[in-house]
Amino acid sequence: MKTRNLVSMLSLASVLALTGVSCGQNITAKLTEKATESIIENRVESEGNGNVDLDISDGTIKIEGENGAKVQYGSNLSIPSDFPKAVPIYAGANVLATSMSGNESTATLQSTDSSDKILVWYEGELNGWTRVQSFDSMGYNMRSYTKGNEKLTINV
Repeated sequence: MKTRNLVSMLSLASVLALTGVSCGQNITAKLTEKATESIIENRVESEGNGNVDLDISDGTIKIEGENGAKVQYGSNLSIPSDFPKAVPIYAGANVLATSMSGNESTATLQSTDSSDKILVWYEGELNGWTRVQSFDSMGYNMRSYTKGNEKLTINV
């Protein structure tokens, strides 16, 4: 009976693969994507990281943990709707990654604008924030700010 079920499933998979190819759909790629997601989810969960939901699509990787942690990597991403509104996002920047876990959030942005232009923009946008640290070395610029209990670090 097990052999018969296996043959039936393989036959169905073959028909789906052939049908998908003839319809211009790449079922093999979608099956590979889902299998990869499952393998990675199981691996991360086996490391004691709780339930993890991984989505790999259109060159984007999204991971959600059962504790509410969210991470996304890709290109031209959207800032999540629940990202802290107090953090200004540089206009026209390409969002490459975001991460949110507990009260910590991170965004990785890319811009063709100069570091000086970006830093001047942030200085203008951070009304009410106090700069507490500044570091510049060999083209790397870091600024740290506080506003009440909130902390913000910008690396350019």
